[in-house]
Amino acid sequence: MYYHASPIGGIKVLEPHISNHGIPLIYFSKKRENVLVYLSNAIEKYCKETGFDFSGRWTKWGPLWVS
Repeated sequence: MYYHASPIGGIKVLEPHISNHGIPLIYFSKKRENVLVYLSNAIEKYCKETGFDFSGRWTKWGPLWVS
């Protein structure tokens, strides 16, 4: 079994997107814990929970395509 993490629920078809390295890929791992970093952003969580005004782009802690 392979795992893939996304903050977008209900995805039926995975499509490759260009990440920060310029190559369109889809990331998978045999270990579920390896993909959790792609869902994590403690800074975003803190700002939203405390009402801190941030107008920049939220990025994840791993290389990931983010729209």
